[in-house]
Amino acid sequence: MAERSKRQVFLIRAATALCVLLILLILGWLAAQFLSAPSPVVMNESVQPIYYLHISDDGGDSWQHDVLGAEVLLPGEVAPLPHWPAEAGRLAVKAIDAQGREFLRSGISYDSWQQVRLTEQQVVSGAPGRRELGWFSVYNAAHVPLLYLHVSPVGADRWLDGEQLLPPTRPLLPNERQQVYIDTDEYGTTRYDILAEDGIGNRYVRWDVNIQLQSEVEIRIQDIR
Repeated sequence: MAERSKRQVFLIRAATALCVLLILLILGWLAAQFLSAPSPVVMNESVQPIYYLHISDDGGDSWQHDVLGAEVLLPGEVAPLPHWPAEAGRLAVKAIDAQGREFLRSGISYDSWQQVRLTEQQVVSGAPGRRELGWFSVYNAAHVPLLYLHVSPVGADRWLDGEQLLPPTRPLLPNERQQVYIDTDEYGTTRYDILAEDGIGNRYVRWDVNIQLQSEVEIRIQDIR
């Protein structure tokens, strides 16, 4: 009887050990699959640098914040994309290049998300049904390089956090122009106060600029505040 009991204990322990080993093997396999899965990337196959990249659920009514952040995606370069949202069906991507052109990729599946290509054939004038990014041109008439450009809706009590609107790769030099973009739907207005800063501590302010009526804003010496 004692021998039978010992044998049963041995079999139970052996079965338990095998179960634990099997679980560890399964977890190891899942971890290997996760680690070996390629990270999704976007490829700039156009002829212009891309400054902004926004993502949306396909058919959605809004775009997420710029996923490039301070990076500029030069022609031929790749940049990482967020991992596929668990609840997503299909996604859309909207990009804006140095000339203000908009690229649209819609109906992106999970497989296509692993490598999203932006080409000249995807240039569009806009994305109907979604928020549009209002744009205006900044002209540097201040005779010194401008490093930062910020906006604030008229009447707001602070400059928008994180809205560094100039390309991060280099300053806006004297007598140069640069197009910049604002999500006008997000802020509910087309009227903005505009703040520019140079590298020697000067701040230049233009008050109450309607970017629908005034497509170019000059930053001048007399705007120093």
